[in-house]
Amino acid sequence: MALSRILYYNFKLNRNVHRDRRAILRQREIKFRRLLKYAFHHSDFYREYYSDHGIYSKTLENIDINNLPVIDKKVMMDHFDDLVVPGELTKERVEDFLESFPAPDTALYNKYRVIHTSGTTGEVGYFLYNRREWDFIKAIALRIFPHFGLKPKSYVFIGAVDGHYAGVCLFLSPLHSPEAFVYRDYLVLDINYPLEQYTDALNRLNPDVITGYPTGIRMLAELQKYGKLFVSPQAVVCGGEPITPETEEIIYEVWECELINYYAASESLILGVERKDLKGFYLFDDVNYIEFRDDHMLLTNLYNYTQPLIRYRMNDILVPRGEGGIWPFTKIKHIIGRQEELLWFINQRGDFDFIHPIVIVEFYVRGLEKYQIIRTGNTSFIFRAVISQQFSRDEVIKKIDGRLREILKKKEMLNLDYRIEVVSDIANDPKTGKYNLIREAV
Repeated sequence: MALSRILYYNFKLNRNVHRDRRAILRQREIKFRRLLKYAFHHSDFYREYYSDHGIYSKTLENIDINNLPVIDKKVMMDHFDDLVVPGELTKERVEDFLESFPAPDTALYNKYRVIHTSGTTGEVGYFLYNRREWDFIKAIALRIFPHFGLKPKSYVFIGAVDGHYAGVCLFLSPLHSPEAFVYRDYLVLDINYPLEQYTDALNRLNPDVITGYPTGIRMLAELQKYGKLFVSPQAVVCGGEPITPETEEIIYEVWECELINYYAASESLILGVERKDLKGFYLFDDVNYIEFRDDHMLLTNLYNYTQPLIRYRMNDILVPRGEGGIWPFTKIKHIIGRQEELLWFINQRGDFDFIHPIVIVEFYVRGLEKYQIIRTGNTSFIFRAVISQQFSRDEVIKKIDGRLREILKKKEMLNLDYRIEVVSDIANDPKTGKYNLIREAV
């Protein structure tokens, strides 16, 4: 059932690329009104939130989107139990699941996919999708490929892999289902391990498709350039962080392949795609409603009815290019994501190495509400933590320390000196007004 549903969704989505701009905007408006009415009538949070702003059922049909109040991650998490629609879903049950079932190929109650992240705000967020919504995400994922077929291929994923992170969850989701046949073989690479450990397995697999974080893929390309890796992928798919011109250059230099760059977030796993044949970067206006602001964006996810996100503030800055492209979607110049710096340290062997920022972004310990890492030297750092009063402070600190040691052990950095500093809050940078998840000591 899932496979046929995915292919049906993909068929409908692919038809949209042949429609005109006005038809896409009409479709987006219809989907938006449907979601808005559903959220008002089924989510206790939205009904109360909108009513407090003078918005009632009879006004939903014609109210301008700009007259709806904005939410953000803090509002969502503070009202999580009332915002999500299914009564069986609560923050406590989600946290129980994440703590008990960390493997990314597991589902809550065997029917809800859970994605956890802090993003670059340092505040933990949970994002849930039911089976139909997850199948719809898979259908969107197929759209990023120009010539996707059902012929089995070998795939490699490189990224953060030891938790419910968006990239690895989506990559592994065909397993244990009829869709598994599309993976002739596959390999998952933990970006927090030295990639040289994987060269033999990669050479044996010789993957058709390499997907993952651009910095990880770039490291594989460098291994190939210097004669340690010998693979010939047909396609390279980058997502999860901005791709730099230097990364694009080395990928094209070492592999004669198709390069696909997609825009992703935990709030909506695939928001857009950039390909050479499209001559630009497009947002998928038929599955998301994105509003542009000078220093942020507002996202309305048009397909998630489990956890409705309507005018949800995100700190990415999108620069629109306008209309008139190959597809009838919004074309953007670029994405100004607040890309965190790499955490460079001297490891146990005396070599400089780094911890990928995505490992820090996706750091999860139950009871940890917000955090920041301050690099104090080549072999030292401070982990600042805001801990929920509902949890034992000592127990949360113990778990933070255990998680940090797991990360450092993988990177052969157990020589680092660090301390966990519990604080009541972590302020934004007074100069920029923005939050820095990773920063250098002053």
